[in-house]
Amino acid sequence: MINQLLNQISKDLKELKDAITEHYELYISAFTALLFTSRQTGYTRKELSTWNKADLLPYKISKSETKEESKARIISSFWRRYSLIECVWIKVVVKLLRFGINEVLIVD
Repeated sequence: MINQLLNQISKDLKELKDAITEHYELYISAFTALLFTSRQTGYTRKELSTWNKADLLPYKISKSETKEESKARIISSFWRRYSLIECVWIKVVVKLLRFGINEVLIVD
């Protein structure tokens, strides 16, 4: 009885792993899709730009990007969109800054 249960659990876990592997890109794209505006992050574009220049955001937007990379990441420097991962990271950075953690420690 216990062996049957363990075998069923093992089979179910393998099926789950296969399903996750099969849909890996779909799952990842849900977290990395550029959906949120600066207003939706809860911070101003100026604050976000300042943090970007200080390397506090996970994906630095720089002038040295190729045209294709720039288009993929932002519409323009003023109308940048953020992914769910970036929104969560922004919230973490703000909390750390409010706790008095130095920017240098956050970046490293």
